[in-house]
Amino acid sequence: MLSNISIKNKLTLMFVVVILVMASIQTVMTGRQLLDETYRSVNQFSAAITKASVSGLDKWISGRTNIVEASTNAFVHSDVPISYFNQSQRAGHFIITYAGLDTGEFFQSNTDNPVPADYDPRQRGWYQEALSKTSTIVTSPYLDAGNGGLVITIAKAFNTMVIVALLVPTLVFNLLLMIF
Repeated sequence: MLSNISIKNKLTLMFVVVILVMASIQTVMTGRQLLDETYRSVNQFSAAITKASVSGLDKWISGRTNIVEASTNAFVHSDVPISYFNQSQRAGHFIITYAGLDTGEFFQSNTDNPVPADYDPRQRGWYQEALSKTSTIVTSPYLDAGNGGLVITIAKAFNTMVIVALLVPTLVFNLLLMIF
């Protein structure tokens, strides 16, 4: 079939085939470069957002930690500092602010989140962890004894007592889900 085509047409056909092959190779190479650049850009953007989110969450927790640490002064002014706890609860947007004493007494900012009658804060993980550390602690999520919901606790031991603030769970978990 090619024997009937003139040399001019054969050269033209060969030239067209070479151009098509080169265009195909160029298209594949450009596509791969574009894909690689897109992956790199997405990874860079994700890393920047993650870094900003972690920084924001760190500052948010730091602010709540400052509120808990300031609340330790409540016992200086009163043996039953419920009004101080109410103020801390509102300032930190906590579910509840409370203190567990070495006597087993338990003071809380309000009764919206009641605990069982036999509740002993000394038996709770947050109490034991806070007493074993010199700095303020932030717990991993756990089930709350009052309402059974998942919460995170910020706690600080002072003297032989532990003051605690439970964070609003939906806000914290939504933030963590956005980051990870």
